[in-house]
Amino acid sequence: MASLIEGYEYDVFISYRQSDNKYDGWVKTFVNNLTIELEATIKDKISVYFDIDPRDGLLETHSVDRSLEDKLKCLIFIPILSKTYCDKNAFAWQNEFCAFNRLAKEDRFGRDIRLLKGNFTSRILPVRIHELDHEDSMLIENELGGSLRSIDFVYKSPGVNRPLRANEDHPGDNLNNTYYRDQINKVANSIAEILFALKLNSADKAEKGTSALAESVKETGKDEPVKNVIRTPLIAGNKFWIVTFTALIVLTIVLKLIFPSGFKKFPSKDLESSDNRISITVMPFRNLTNDSGLDYLTVGVQDWVVTCLTFYPEEFNVRPFALVRDVIKSENISDFSSITPYTGSGISRRLDSEVFLIGNIFKMGEIIRLNAQLINSESEEVIVTFQEEGFVDRIIYTIDSLSIRVRDYLLISKIDKKAFQTEMESPYKLHYITSSPEAYRYHVLAKEALYNLDFNVALRLDSIAVSIDSNFVNAIVTLCWANYNMGKYGEATKWLQSAILKRDKLPLVEQITLDYQSASLYQTPEEQIKYLQQLRKIEDNNPKHCLLLAYTYIYINKYDEALPELEKAQEMYKKLGAEPNDLFYYHYLLKAYNKTGQHRKESKIIKRAEEYFIKNPKGSGAGDRYFNMALIYSDAGDYNKAEEYFKKGISLNPGNKGMINNYAFSLIDNNLNVDRGLELINTALEQDSINGILLDIKGWGLYRQHKYTEALELLEKVYQMIPSYEIKAHLDSVRAAIIN
Repeated sequence: MASLIEGYEYDVFISYRQSDNKYDGWVKTFVNNLTIELEATIKDKISVYFDIDPRDGLLETHSVDRSLEDKLKCLIFIPILSKTYCDKNAFAWQNEFCAFNRLAKEDRFGRDIRLLKGNFTSRILPVRIHELDHEDSMLIENELGGSLRSIDFVYKSPGVNRPLRANEDHPGDNLNNTYYRDQINKVANSIAEILFALKLNSADKAEKGTSALAESVKETGKDEPVKNVIRTPLIAGNKFWIVTFTALIVLTIVLKLIFPSGFKKFPSKDLESSDNRISITVMPFRNLTNDSGLDYLTVGVQDWVVTCLTFYPEEFNVRPFALVRDVIKSENISDFSSITPYTGSGISRRLDSEVFLIGNIFKMGEIIRLNAQLINSESEEVIVTFQEEGFVDRIIYTIDSLSIRVRDYLLISKIDKKAFQTEMESPYKLHYITSSPEAYRYHVLAKEALYNLDFNVALRLDSIAVSIDSNFVNAIVTLCWANYNMGKYGEATKWLQSAILKRDKLPLVEQITLDYQSASLYQTPEEQIKYLQQLRKIEDNNPKHCLLLAYTYIYINKYDEALPELEKAQEMYKKLGAEPNDLFYYHYLLKAYNKTGQHRKESKIIKRAEEYFIKNPKGSGAGDRYFNMALIYSDAGDYNKAEEYFKKGISLNPGNKGMINNYAFSLIDNNLNVDRGLELINTALEQDSINGILLDIKGWGLYRQHKYTEALELLEKVYQMIPSYEIKAHLDSVRAAIIN
């Protein structure tokens, strides 16, 4: 039987291992039931290819014969994923799964297609009948180029991992709470949705190709496939304008069907910034479910949408997640449910965004609904409303769909056909996030902890997230930063190397951030500066890049270059009405003024810092605030005042190792009390003997005591552990002292 679409042999191809059909004929029963379900779901007659030929072992002499290659010309490919299917030596894996994956990418539709609702799906529709081993999951995800999204027929109970049967003896014991008939229906509905999209796509291509076909045949003198004719440039004249006008009418109709509300309110010229990019702020969503277990979604949905848009730096100027949080914090908003379109408009205007997205989260039984509104920041007029809903256990896909609809609406609004068509051929690729709601929940909480500089909590939560989904690149990157900030450079390096292997899955900003992270561990400050300048160019409204640039310049004693960056960041935050969520901002600013001899400004900064940290504190705990003031007075050369604040901070936070270690370094570096500083460091080393930061401070203390040989031996070992610029500077000082 022929396929519904000309040029294809079958609508559906079932691929399986014979071993999965031997025991009770599970695969054969599945195909029979699916065929019956398809008859009740789709009006057209669907052709399903199911080969009962028991070929299984793949020998070196085997190849895909012509008949099988023809049969693989199908619209949908269903692999039955079992404990034995993901085997590189199996016929089904090599000659069916991998072969279709390759062929589908090259045919006229591509492997991944856009559904009617706007989100993308694959023409490979996996059916999973066993919980897979980690190695098998990795193998199939590497072949697919992303996370595995399957319809599961798995019966799971203590000690049991087998295919779900049509008639179970004890269906209530299935821990997955799935029912055979429901899963069959899901497969049939998915097939129907994919076939409908393909038929619509095929008809659209045929219609577009008709006007160009006659002219193309005349010019080429030979018959060519319609898909090639479509790509042939049309000659100037009436035909060009007829086709163009027709295409615009079709595009308008499609837009009205997809976005029925607000379409006329969205002229692209009003939404594009001066650099021809749409500037947008995404607000935290409001949790209106009365379920505190879903609170993570308030920033979870926000972060996901921001990440989706960040993949298109030439199209969108997205306000960074952390910067939005800084402005919200400056408004003293702790409960995100209090953010209304009115307050959102004010925040968006402060961030110089033409539009902002705000949304709500609802729950009805096991269904979660996400509502979102795209709003003009100036007029507060609603441009368009989006709505997506799905089951709680598939919330990731619901968020994914919402993000895609927002992205596509913004892309289409620019009437940038080239960019939009490119995206059709290279679909959504946010595989670097996760398909696990649980992993994402832990990561969102970890990100919140990282924002609040609670690195221990961030480390613990993202470790759980990665244990759930080992391919969760965003969580891996956070693990690197958390370890780095805690001085665990060995662990930071391990996670960095893991993230670098997945670098190409990240959006451009995240790729450059990863390069900067790598430079922080392995390369010179000059290399770090290069990447920070690239980040500043892409996100020119983000003061955090200016701060990091300034800190790096100070690190290499280039205070004259650091000051303009610090003052630029200062102006940005002033415009936002916010203060930097950075404990070291005043510390570095004062150090720069001190080293450039601007003592009047230095005095003003000390007063501002006292006001911010001590008199009218915001955010951080009292111990942290005293610690910061200690650093500031240390930079100003007032070591007595610095020690006073260090002691106050430590008394309020006696278990804070970072504070104690910094106090010890201050005693050593400023030659205040080297013996006391080394005593504190030696106590810390008793609990963490391989901590590179502690060993570096000890080496520097030995140098201050003129014990150059011991200092050299220790610092050389430390530099092998952590080849950082600062340790090299300490090492160079020791070597110079020995020579002299």
